[in-house]
Amino acid sequence: MPVTRSQRGELRDEFDQFVGQSADDERQSEHEASEIGLEETLHSVKGVLGEIKDEESKLKELYKQVSGENRVLAERIERLESQDTVGWINRQADLKTRINILEGNIEHLTATSRSYEEIERQLETSSAEIRSVRTHFTESFEGLLSAVEGLDKQLQSTVADLQGKINDISKLCLPEIPKAKSTEMKTGRRDLSFNETCGSCQQVKESNSLRKQKPVQPCLKFSGKTSWEVFQAQFSIAAEMNGWQDDDKAVFW
Repeated sequence: MPVTRSQRGELRDEFDQFVGQSADDERQSEHEASEIGLEETLHSVKGVLGEIKDEESKLKELYKQVSGENRVLAERIERLESQDTVGWINRQADLKTRINILEGNIEHLTATSRSYEEIERQLETSSAEIRSVRTHFTESFEGLLSAVEGLDKQLQSTVADLQGKINDISKLCLPEIPKAKSTEMKTGRRDLSFNETCGSCQQVKESNSLRKQKPVQPCLKFSGKTSWEVFQAQFSIAAEMNGWQDDDKAVFW
């Protein structure tokens, strides 16, 4: 069947719409949708081209048939020329007109077929460009993802190193020392009676109620695993951080 003007307009609109969409879309999903649209359009164009070629073949067959009829009519006209000269001239003119119209239609269909072949080549070129852009986008995204993963691993390694250094410093300054199983000291630590200890605790409570509250650093106990000098240094640091006075130190000494 011949391609109407509205069908050609619809094909042209579809092509213009697709070209505009493929120029604006940059994301991978839209590239894939555009490629699918290209394939569908190519399939549609190929179908139309097939119909045009079939129509062209039919027109050529009709042209051959008309040419044969023209020859037959010409022979008949020659035989009837003496009887109906005017009618023969009119029929011959009509046949020539029909032949000219058919030849014009064939030329138009041939030009249209060439135009659709050019459109098909352009669509194939656009499809190749879209595939190239999608490949480049995928490679760039993978490179960026690898760089981000490398930075994340580097950051985690740096955080782990910093945490290890902080833990080392904490252990060096205030290590966790388990409670001593024995209360005996190998030093000149003075013994406090129960009453003196209770009295000192009461004084500490009263002094703490008058002073501004500060964060309390847990008090260390001497376990005998370290030297007495190290314990004294650690105890002094804890007492300074807690803001203890001499009576406060006596309670925890």
